[in-house]
Amino acid sequence: MEQLQTEMGLSERRSCRVVGLARSVQQYRPVDRDDAAVRERLRALASENRRYG
Repeated sequence: MEQLQTEMGLSERRSCRVVGLARSVQQYRPVDRDDAAVRERLRALASENRRYG
């Protein structure tokens, strides 16, 4: 995507259209979350309810 913009001089809108990608996908920036509490709770539940086989 960036290659189309830099080498061919296309705008973000035009390059997304060429590739067939929604602009919202191109502009998405993931947000870091602190899942430590959730992970710890899942580990506790998994150790309580062990299943074998």
